[in-house]
Amino acid sequence: MTEVHTLVKDIMIDDVATVRSDASYREMTTLLRARRVSGLPVVDAEGIVVGVVSETDLLTRGPGARAGAVAAPQARGLCGTHGP
Repeated sequence: MTEVHTLVKDIMIDDVATVRSDASYREMTTLLRARRVSGLPVVDAEGIVVGVVSETDLLTRGPGARAGAVAAPQARGLCGTHGP
């Protein structure tokens, strides 16, 4: 059997949609649907990733949630360092 060596760069989306931490629940869900993705990086005013919000986060925390309240700050280490 041949082993497949697929790299993340070969399957990733490079036109990344982001959401600001002060975005509303409606804005997040609209963007998730429009972009057909299950999660969004949350960025600060400078475009630096400060967390990640997913469909699961939104479902478990309800429509009163804001991006900053549900973003996972521990994801920063996974995202690397990059600007806007």
